[in-house]
Amino acid sequence: AGVRFVLEVLPDSTNSTGLLRIDDLEIGVQTGIDVTPAAVSFVPASPTAEQSITASVLLRNFGRMPVPSGLAHVQWSLGASSSGLSKFFDVGGMDSAAISFALPALPPGIALISIMTAVEGDEVPANDTLKVSLSVGLPTGSLAVNEIMYAPIREDEPEWIELYNPGPWTIAPDNLTVSDNSSGRTPVQSSGIDSLRPGGFLVVTRSADLADLYSPFPMALAVFPSLNNTAADAVVVRDQAGHTVDSVWYSPSTGSIGRSLERRDWDLPSQDPRSWSPSRDTLGGTPGRTNSVQRAEVDYAVTRLEVRGDSSHPNVRSIIATIQNVGRTGVEVARIDFFHIPASGSPLYSIAGLSIPLLLPGDSADMTAQWDGIPDGPSSVVAVVGAKGDVNSSNDSCFAYSLRSYATGSMIVNEVMFEPEPGQNEWVELYNPGSTAIEVGSWTMEDLPSPSGSVVRLFLPHDLTAIEPGSFVVLAAESTFVSRYSSINERESPVVVFNRGSGLGLNNDGDGIVLRDRTGKMIDSVIFRSDWHVAKVGAVGRSLERTSRSAAGTDAASWSSCPLLEGATPGRANAIQPLGRANALEISIDPDPFSPDGDGNEDVLTIGYRVDAVSVFLSVRIFDLRGRDLITLSSGAFAPAEGQVSWDGRAGNGRIVPIGAYIVLLQATNTATGESHSAKRIAIVAR
Repeated sequence: AGVRFVLEVLPDSTNSTGLLRIDDLEIGVQTGIDVTPAAVSFVPASPTAEQSITASVLLRNFGRMPVPSGLAHVQWSLGASSSGLSKFFDVGGMDSAAISFALPALPPGIALISIMTAVEGDEVPANDTLKVSLSVGLPTGSLAVNEIMYAPIREDEPEWIELYNPGPWTIAPDNLTVSDNSSGRTPVQSSGIDSLRPGGFLVVTRSADLADLYSPFPMALAVFPSLNNTAADAVVVRDQAGHTVDSVWYSPSTGSIGRSLERRDWDLPSQDPRSWSPSRDTLGGTPGRTNSVQRAEVDYAVTRLEVRGDSSHPNVRSIIATIQNVGRTGVEVARIDFFHIPASGSPLYSIAGLSIPLLLPGDSADMTAQWDGIPDGPSSVVAVVGAKGDVNSSNDSCFAYSLRSYATGSMIVNEVMFEPEPGQNEWVELYNPGSTAIEVGSWTMEDLPSPSGSVVRLFLPHDLTAIEPGSFVVLAAESTFVSRYSSINERESPVVVFNRGSGLGLNNDGDGIVLRDRTGKMIDSVIFRSDWHVAKVGAVGRSLERTSRSAAGTDAASWSSCPLLEGATPGRANAIQPLGRANALEISIDPDPFSPDGDGNEDVLTIGYRVDAVSVFLSVRIFDLRGRDLITLSSGAFAPAEGQVSWDGRAGNGRIVPIGAYIVLLQATNTATGESHSAKRIAIVAR
């Protein structure tokens, strides 16, 4: 059918003639089909690279004809990559329809989105395409704050932050902002670095002069606020859309002035203080390179070792070690070995070995072993972990301390000088009568309580050398002891000097000594009195020596005066001999014959004796065969029960006796019982 237009020009009220312009008239016909993508929205509206995206598209049909089967296509491109999806739709004439597309997660950056419609018979193709851009941000953790220099000490070193890209995306530094714990955000301005590739570092600082202090590294500039040196602060990195990519709260208490805070690994929690440590590098930081505290790929550590006792089984201990995987991967081949280090320092020996179950990074496990037959005294236990591929040995071992009381009598008080000569001071000798070394460090020695209850308690040095079997240690009040007994320097017996001018607290008329190990257990105790000394000998300058190592130290029969002329035997065997070693009296002479002619060969006769006593009063006289008394070598002298006397072949007048036979008469009186014994031997003088 045709269309007829009738145009009529009518005059107005002024009867003026009008003008008709035919070009002002447009005549059109409504289209049959005209479909266009009118609008698109995204959920989420500001996605990050790890999020799937829903694109909702509004389609409008401006034609009068319905579209039963149209095709809509969405295409996205970011960089050199592109992809797309298609979906069928239907829409009525002069109507609209909504369709949605499920887009995959897109890489970070600005994605170009094109929505296109393809409808057969579409009469207006010019509006078939809608183009928009979508900003895809960085997900949290896609970029890591890896190192912070918040308190440089070099005058020309600015503050700086190191970023690390763990992947998988390449990141444009210019799309980042940095800030501290404030609302301001400073854009990062790259210096010729247009992309930060996976595995790469980027150092953000205020001044390019930083490069002069370290090895070359990729750098970007940003005038971010000053980082606090004395109070907690933050470092926050955001992308172009304002997403927080990484943030770190740090406290100066976890760092060190002049050293950067290094992250032990980028995938450890940034907010956990245990993820950070001061740089160990000699330059104080590692900008642009691997951190000095970086986790190893395989790294098993012993983080705790504990030794627990069992009151019902005093010879048994449980050893518990905590093993943690502080590396980046777990391994199936790993074990823990426990060793005992004796106090004597002798070679360590194995206690137990256990296999460690598979531990994921960050996981830990407690491993328990039983230790039977633990030794007395202090001991050290070491746990050593071994994992296949673990090259960091610094955390493979851990030590623990075990303390078990020593047996009573394992160390004894062997000699006591309680009434020294004028100008000298008191001392006590300890002796190890056992078969194993005794660690006496941190032991205590105390006297008996005074009437008021006060006690002189002395602590032995904690690092005192272990006392080997059959060895001594002397505890002296003052260093004058060493000058008085110079022979002590010729021996290996250790001497502990307490530097107490007031002495060890020992009373001259009687007192006691209590020896305790570091657990507080009493190991030995003695009681002494001044009348325990040999009668008529005196106590001044003469020690009491123990006569029996097995008898109780509180028994008077266990003690007697030192019978030597020097009055004591500190640091060496007591001069007193145990009972039951000899017959009533034994005597020997050597050489026989002897020749006192001054030629240096066999000039002196040695008269040896042995008595079944702790000490004796000794008399030795020489007679000729006619019974004449020639010389007295000893006249009731206080002497050991075993010893010797020398004769140079001279009579009392100083002349050498003639060749012949002479009688040696020895008399020994037991100082404890008063019982006297005598013996004779013939000595031959020759030329």
